[in-house]
Order: sequence, then C-alpha cells, then structure tokens
Amino acid sequence: MALAINQASNPHLDALFQVGSVRREQAINFFVKILTNIIENPQEGKFKDLNHQKISGKFAKWNVNEPMIELLKQAGFEQVQCSEKGQRLRLNNDTSKCEQVLNDLYTKQQLEQERLEKERQKIIEANNKRLNNAANLKKRAMKNKILAQHNEQMKLAKQGIYNVGSSVSDRKGTGNGVNSLSY
Repeated sequence: MALAINQASNPHLDALFQVGSVRREQAINFFVKILTNIIENPQEGKFKDLNHQKISGKFAKWNVNEPMIELLKQAGFEQVQCSEKGQRLRLNNDTSKCEQVLNDLYTKQQLEQERLEKERQKIIEANNKRLNNAANLKKRAMKNKILAQHNEQMKLAKQGIYNVGSSVSDRKGTGNGVNSLSY
C-alpha cells in the first residue's frame, strides 16, 4: 500500500525525521497537541493565535524550529506582527489544512516505522548468516552434546548412580585425557 504525503510538507517532514527520535517525538507530540486543539475546538480563538516567540523557543529546544514552523504555516498559520502582542502565528478559519498536515505527519511516521523494521530485519539476517557458519554450527553441536551428557549425568545422579570417569576430560566426554594420579 503506497502512502502519499503532500509534496509541500515532504521536505519539512524529512528535516524533522533527521533529528533524534526522542527530540522528534517530543516536538511531534507538541505539534499534534496544537493542531488537535484547533480541530477539536474550531470556534476557540485562543488555539488559533500563537505567540511566535514561545512556539519557536519550544521547537528550538528540540532542534526542529524551522521545519515545525514551516509545517504550521502549511497548516494555515500566517506570521503577523501585532503592536501589543509582538509576532504571532495566526490561523485563518480553514482547519482542513490542519487535518491534511496531521495526516501527512502520521503517514510519515508510519513510513519511518516500516523503514526501521526493514533495517531491523536486514540486521537480523546478517547476524544469522554470520552466526550460522560451519565453525559456529560445530561449536553449537559440541555444546549441545556436552549439555545433553551433563543432563543425563544429573538424572542418573538423582537416582543415586554416579558415573564418574577417571579424569575431568573423561567426565566431560572427550575421553582423551590422562589421569596424572595413576602410575
């Protein structure tokens, strides 16, 4: 299933996803909170008029100031200068752009999750290939053989039968050790 992202928001979303996952998630949560407040309360004016300096400061704290402000502008916000309040980000009355930008963001998150899952699978395959070579398979077979012999010895020991060889190597099953105590 091919997921489509608005071409205008794509470079800003790409820039957002270049930031580390912790900061990105914090910025996304704040961004989603702004837009969902607008979508859920379209008549509430306080959600449509944001202090540009405070919003920029929050996004700058997460190193995503420019892409997030641009995404807000794509959602319908305009940067305006007010004499009494300073620079503001104001939304026109059209909330459909907010929904579109949110959908683009959710789509980008889903695409990123799919990309990460593919990367994980590649790493798992490479590790399996590396670990399943002839030498490691031989070591694993020897280890399983020794563990099976040990388990058998423990079962016999619980029954009171102690099958102790003359040397440690005999008890481990290699059988080629020499008992240094016998003459």
